[in-house]
Amino acid sequence: MIYVWRGDLPLARALDGGRLSAHGTAAAQRALPRWPGISPLAHVRSARPDARPI
Repeated sequence: MIYVWRGDLPLARALDGGRLSAHGTAAAQRALPRWPGISPLAHVRSARPDARPI
């Protein structure tokens, strides 16, 4: 979930790729894309020299 929050991994790709799973009612699962959003700092690039997109 941290990768989604930081903006490194789109929620749909995390769900489709099995890196994240949603549990709950069908309505709750459909609402998931509207719930967490991404960090307001997701646009800031990492200063780490070994950082790379997922």
